[in-house]
Amino acid sequence: KRMMMIIRRGGGGGGIIMMNVDISLVRDFTGQVDTTTGEVVCEFRFPVESRCPHARGTLEIAADYKFDNGLWLEDFRDTLSLMLQHGYMRPVPGTCVSPPCVLMVGGLS
Repeated sequence: KRMMMIIRRGGGGGGIIMMNVDISLVRDFTGQVDTTTGEVVCEFRFPVESRCPHARGTLEIAADYKFDNGLWLEDFRDTLSLMLQHGYMRPVPGTCVSPPCVLMVGGLS
């Protein structure tokens, strides 16, 4: 099951739906995940008293990308190129029953 957050916007408009993995780039979910359902128990913005804390290690990088799409595209291109040339990490087949998963280096097949 893929867990997601719906970020509500004011003015009666619809919300933005993002996967938890996306939100975790700017919010720290440590201790904020229901271990039985995988649901995040803190909020993205409001109410402030139940808001997830900022992800200190990646918030600034995410902000740089938010305001400079060209920078994101350049970095994505460079990263994708490295993954295609050198492979990437993926779970060892049959070993990833629950996170954290054992990883192995994988290339193109």
